[in-house]
Formats: sequence, C-alpha cells, structure tokens
Amino acid sequence: MARFRHQVNVLRESPRDLGSGNNTLTIRIRRSHLLQDGLDLLKNLTVFKYGQVRVRFEGEDGSGPGVNRGFFTAFANALKSAEKLKGGKLLHEPGKLPEQAALYAPLPSTNEAKKEKEERKHNFIALGRFIGLCLWFKQTVPLVIGRHVAKFLLGRELAWHDVAFFNSDLYEGLRRMLLDVDEGKKSREDFLSTYCCYFEVSKLYIMPFRSLRSRHLW
Repeated sequence: MARFRHQVNVLRESPRDLGSGNNTLTIRIRRSHLLQDGLDLLKNLTVFKYGQVRVRFEGEDGSGPGVNRGFFTAFANALKSAEKLKGGKLLHEPGKLPEQAALYAPLPSTNEAKKEKEERKHNFIALGRFIGLCLWFKQTVPLVIGRHVAKFLLGRELAWHDVAFFNSDLYEGLRRMLLDVDEGKKSREDFLSTYCCYFEVSKLYIMPFRSLRSRHLW
C-alpha cells in the first residue's frame, strides 16, 4: 500500500500533462438520477487531463469542495444499494461474519444475454474510473473493498487464506475437507456422506493443450 501511495504521488508531481495543469473536470448531474448519470459520464471519460474537479447538481446553486464530497459519497452509497441497474447489480458483501460486513466485492452475474453482459462490462469500467477519481482527487468515500479485491488491484498474488476474508463459511468447509482427506480417518462412504461432492455443470469448457486425465482432474 505504501508503494501504491508513492506511485500516485509520483504521477501527481510528474511534469507530463496528466492532470497537473489547471484543467477542471466539470460534472453536471441530476440528483434524482445520480447513479445512472454518473455511470454514463464515467463511461465516456476516456481522456484524463484534469487537475481539479467541480460538481454541479442540476437545479441547485451550490458548488465547491462540500458539493464535491457530497457527490462522491452519494455515488458510492448508490453503487452499494443499486438493485435495478442496467446490466445488474455490481457489488455485494460476500463475507458471512459480522466483522466482514460492509466489505464489498464484484458480484458475479449469471445473465448470459449479450446486451446485458456488454452493459455490465461498461459499468465496471465506469466503477474503476470512479475509484481512480477518488484516489486522484483525494476523496474519501464509504466504499470498503474486500481483501482479495484490494490485493488484485495492487498486483499482489492471491493466497489460500484470502478465501477466509471472502467467505468464511466456504473457507472453513474447504479447510475441513482437505484436513479429512490428508488425515485419512474417514472412509470413502463417510466422506461422501459428510460432504456434498456432487457438482452441477451448466457448460463444458475444454481446456486446450491438456491431456484427458488432467482435464478430468481439473
């Protein structure tokens, strides 16, 4: 994390035209359509050369640092609670323990419709740009991401124990299963009766350059 902060500071102080000038990013948005308007704006934000940000809500006179903070906070809260978003909800709380509450991660989608998948992809791009704006303009928002998401964004390798921070029930179940296999105390019948080892596969993906045996093991 310290290295990441250092890299952000280096970018801010860089002489390149990367937001170090006086250009202002102006965000005009409807408060009643905050989430969708914000996502649409972020999807089209392909070139970034801004040193400042100014948010204006349509029909309201206020502007300045307070309004800016209000927008970033409100947008983050809207992302967490969005149920009827085009393409489906983006975030969820996978943790099962009380201390894992309010730790967010991308929500997997089961929608196979091409249009919905494309819309969802663009929404995640917009979400990434929103996080980038928060970091660039030093905005603190009430959106805490899970450990595995933070490690992925920082380019860190994920480890087995990261599963515990994602879903403690899943981690404990897999841990207990592996221990029982390693200790060899359960018969095959006891093992199958203790753990549900039957899986339903909706699609079959054949991995190239693998032997038949390795595919079965996978």
